[in-house]
Amino acid sequence: MNGLGFVISVGQFRGRTRPVCRKSKEWKPEGLLYGLVERKFDEIEKLEKILKERPDHPLALRANFAEADATEGSLYRALRRADGRLGIVAELKKRHPVHPGEEPLRILDYDQDLVKIVANTTAEWGCDATLVWTDGEQYEGDLNHLAAAGSQLKIPLIRGDFVVHPLQIAEASLCGAKAVLIIAGACLPDLESLLNSATLMGLEAIVEVHTDIELAFAVEAGAAIILLSNLNRATNQEVILSIIPDS
Repeated sequence: MNGLGFVISVGQFRGRTRPVCRKSKEWKPEGLLYGLVERKFDEIEKLEKILKERPDHPLALRANFAEADATEGSLYRALRRADGRLGIVAELKKRHPVHPGEEPLRILDYDQDLVKIVANTTAEWGCDATLVWTDGEQYEGDLNHLAAAGSQLKIPLIRGDFVVHPLQIAEASLCGAKAVLIIAGACLPDLESLLNSATLMGLEAIVEVHTDIELAFAVEAGAAIILLSNLNRATNQEVILSIIPDS
């Protein structure tokens, strides 16, 4: 996946979750992220209308009830290996986002059956976790791919998406994921709330950061796993981070 490395920190649970708001006068996502986040909230609003009519929907039940047991920490343990070897996360996506107007970079074509095979192969190759992208517009993914992998995979499964709302975390849980990728640049004011939601649902979270401000927010919010990314999602350009220490 696009990232220079993981930082394993000591996570903490801070207070209760607070409402996730669509817009903030003080902050909004930069560049390409703004449109992506707006699209995600449009998707959430449609989903909320469905759940309002069906309060017994499995997704509504998953989102509204806390997990009896605390987060297992299987992803945390997998990445922080006792033998000192680097943890490896395989990333499954059909295409990679590019600059606006450019032809998408094709990565791998797969259906639900093939994703099961590929997901199991990542485990056989010695990967410690697998991330499956579910965003349709940027990666041509969907939740069916995540569920297909979740039905077979033995190593921790991660949902990759532009997470801005607890319902997306609940979806990940129902599909068998053990963790979610949370991109700080897409949800900075609500980062702590989303981390708390993941904890309540028994999922771990990887917080992707690209700037020193995002890193500071992630640490303050109590993120246990931080991904220092060289992909600036506001521009879809790869830039070496200055926030990574020399040593």
